[in-house]
Amino acid sequence: VPPFFMPSTMIHIGQMIEAELHRQERSVIWFARKLYCDRTNVYSIFKRQNIDTDLLMRICYILNCNFFDYYSTEFKENISPIPAKKTASGNKFNKYVEYLKSATKLFSVLLASKRP
Repeated sequence: VPPFFMPSTMIHIGQMIEAELHRQERSVIWFARKLYCDRTNVYSIFKRQNIDTDLLMRICYILNCNFFDYYSTEFKENISPIPAKKTASGNKFNKYVEYLKSATKLFSVLLASKRP
């Protein structure tokens, strides 16, 4: 049993990555080269509803798009904060929320600094 309840998300990150790749008119082969993987792995990424954060960060840099913002926005719209004095698992959840907020801010700053 996980230390806190994490609701399922309506975000299908693989489809969002694929849409952004097409929006930028980039090929799957180009993307695979940037990720240092085979293009079959790229198609596998497109099918994923969730993704490892390290891989997502690499993808964000490659496509110059902060996909973490989608999670942050969904969280703000659908989740009410848990009071910090609840259970130990509530505290872990609050720490996770704070981590997501700070990671999103940091990544936004990093992407902004890359733009011309």
